[in-house]
Amino acid sequence: MSVPVQIVRTSPVAAERLWEVFVDWPRHGAYVPLSRLEVTGRPGVGQVVDAITRLGPLEVHDTMRVDIWQPPSRERPGVALLTKTGRVLSGFGRLEITATGAGSRVQWDEDVRPRPAWLGRLTAPVATVPTRMLFARVVDGLVREAEQSR
Repeated sequence: MSVPVQIVRTSPVAAERLWEVFVDWPRHGAYVPLSRLEVTGRPGVGQVVDAITRLGPLEVHDTMRVDIWQPPSRERPGVALLTKTGRVLSGFGRLEITATGAGSRVQWDEDVRPRPAWLGRLTAPVATVPTRMLFARVVDGLVREAEQSR
């Protein structure tokens, strides 16, 4: 069973600036407790992101591969799709940033599926609320960063 999350925010910041902040993957680690993100490869399709969460001796890697990379333009929204490829988590993260008349709209969709599947079925009822809170914290923090640096 998966834990689906959708976070939507608006901002007066231009879509291109929000994109720049959001796809700087290591920045996400500032908003995820006990975590850091490491990136391998150039920005774009094929880039690998490893979100490493450590609690004492326990270390969990949430590895992801960028499968879609479409920066925003006036004609179309920016879209990045990260597919989870790790042993512990599967699913995806999808970022969409759309220019609006007053700035931009950010939408983050996350679908987290613990492996093995039985673990997901067991944890989903209690994981949904904290997972939403965590991704809202990340999105809000990154939007705030973009707004403060404009």
